[in-house]
Amino acid sequence: RVFRLPLIHTQYQYFTLFISLFLGLSAIVFSQLIKVGRNFARLLVFFLYFGGDGIFFLLLALGRGFNFNMSALEDGSKFLVNPPRAFAVVVFFAGLSLLTLWLKRRDLYSGLIMAIVLGSLVGFKVYVGVFALIGLAALGGYYLLKKNFRMILPLIVALIITLVVYLPVNSN
Repeated sequence: RVFRLPLIHTQYQYFTLFISLFLGLSAIVFSQLIKVGRNFARLLVFFLYFGGDGIFFLLLALGRGFNFNMSALEDGSKFLVNPPRAFAVVVFFAGLSLLTLWLKRRDLYSGLIMAIVLGSLVGFKVYVGVFALIGLAALGGYYLLKKNFRMILPLIVALIITLVVYLPVNSN
């Protein structure tokens, strides 16, 4: 509506370009936040884009030829055709970036923003959201052992947001 782009073209032609761009940029920002080198960031982006296609090169290296009969576990074309999964991975990297900022700053505001982003992740794709929640539960267990109860509040908020998003849709 803002840019007066046709809805069909925006959804089915430009979506792949934008989500692909956002995926790479979110991975680069995450790698900059955790302060790893440029080579790691390049490898991360490379494997995000082409890692699922590696099965074909693995078969070639094992001497079985360039065989396309075996389907890749997660190739790039299937990833970008599935909009909920593509959005979930981009939101997951944004949540990881916010988690990193929260762990550095240790303030409630950053923690609550991180909780909203990672808590809503289950609404995009359930198994990506469950993966994130398992990590947050492990982090909560660590803070419980350290008796740092102030850091547990955003983790509880993330769980509550997840339940608010997940339960009404899947109550039956």
